[in-house]
Amino acid sequence: MKKFFLFAVAAITIAACENKTKTEVETPADNKQEVITVANAAHFEAIGTVKVATPAFEADNDTVRVTILTDTTLRIDLVKMRFADKMPQLDMVIDSVRYIRTADGIEFGEKAIVPKYMDKPFPQYTANDLKGSIDEDEIEFETSFAAFYTTYEGEISKMSK
Repeated sequence: MKKFFLFAVAAITIAACENKTKTEVETPADNKQEVITVANAAHFEAIGTVKVATPAFEADNDTVRVTILTDTTLRIDLVKMRFADKMPQLDMVIDSVRYIRTADGIEFGEKAIVPKYMDKPFPQYTANDLKGSIDEDEIEFETSFAAFYTTYEGEISKMSK
């Protein structure tokens, strides 16, 4: 009886070890890390320079976030942006901007679009003749916020799906 009991314990132990070994060896077939590029990303963040022509103004380290909303529209978040020395920093959103994907990345633009500030329309800073692009390295755009011709060039710091 003792031999039978020892034999049963040994068999269970061996079976448990075999299962553990199989589990350790098996790896999921879908273990590939997807490379995120401008072609498949939906969220972009860049840190760059805002320049205003008149009155002359330039600010560095300004953040712009772009989010793809649909197959044809995107949203631009201007984070703590200023367009003049004494102007307070503003968080503005330019929503539902039309875009197309190209061989080089993304091109976007609107003839005139009213941004939002604190979730309310901000018509005094309507973005006129907005046009820009996103490639693997940077986001850039130009527009006139009311009378302030503004350009932005920023190096992409984050891309995600």
